[in-house]
Amino acid sequence: MCSSGTTSRWSAGPDGRQDDGDESVVEHWTEREIDKTAFKDARLGQRFGELLKQIGDGMGGSIPFACQNWANTKAAYRFFANERVEEADILSGHFAATRARYDDCTGPILLIQDTTEFSYQRANTSAVGLTKMPIPR
Repeated sequence: MCSSGTTSRWSAGPDGRQDDGDESVVEHWTEREIDKTAFKDARLGQRFGELLKQIGDGMGGSIPFACQNWANTKAAYRFFANERVEEADILSGHFAATRARYDDCTGPILLIQDTTEFSYQRANTSAVGLTKMPIPR
């Protein structure tokens, strides 16, 4: 949704599918976020599409939870460990979809980011304070 309150053509309904009023469209939202041609092997692009759907449908869960069984979980870890898969391959579709959403919006665009960082390294570790509650005796 654009900050102007209008919904762009890229909006998704509660089931993750495109919600533009056209009942014939059943595209999963992840299809717009993937550029399968960016991968060096077409099979990797196809596998990434399936993997993103699994992870997207289990948003916030672990990879084993999203994949539901050991074979899919192992395949997911193999995909991420594959030397032929690069970060740019994975992100290129998302960058293109983000550009399209930006171009589609006519109102103000809000760019929100969090630059919070934590560092637990201290010269004097006793100055950190309590890291757990003491056990009552």
